[in-house]
Amino acid sequence: MSRERLPRTLGFAATVVGLFIGLSPIPHNGDNTCGSAFVPDGYFQCPADQNARRLLAGIFLIPGLIMIIAGGGGKGRKKGGSDDPPGPERWQPGDLVIDARGRLFVRADGEDERLGRPWALPAHDTLDMSGRPMVPRGVAGEWEPTRPLALLVRHGRPSRT
Repeated sequence: MSRERLPRTLGFAATVVGLFIGLSPIPHNGDNTCGSAFVPDGYFQCPADQNARRLLAGIFLIPGLIMIIAGGGGKGRKKGGSDDPPGPERWQPGDLVIDARGRLFVRADGEDERLGRPWALPAHDTLDMSGRPMVPRGVAGEWEPTRPLALLVRHGRPSRT
């Protein structure tokens, strides 16, 4: 399970537990006549039990709802996110990226990629004299840039992400 989905999943679980505690009947003298924490009976026979159950349910419900909201609410990928691509096919030779540790890398050409060195260290220029992307020789493997990667420059122009 991804780190992004974990808070949301835990939030749903805590919310379900809180609802179960709050809606389950409170026993009174062998029968279920006290209602529940959220739906008391008409006679209010067990106010202490109902308050205790309501508090216990709130202990699960409030953090659970906060975790659901903090987990993104299931809207999928964030706008303008810098998540890693599903595979190396997204990166194009000459792409300038920054990794999670703040280091800069440039995507090398296909030959270096086949040799297991798809990432290079950046040069000072992003375009050569003819306007093509500068593609230095690959020196690092696919594992070297720490994920997630954010695209900074493509085809010599700043990225919109």
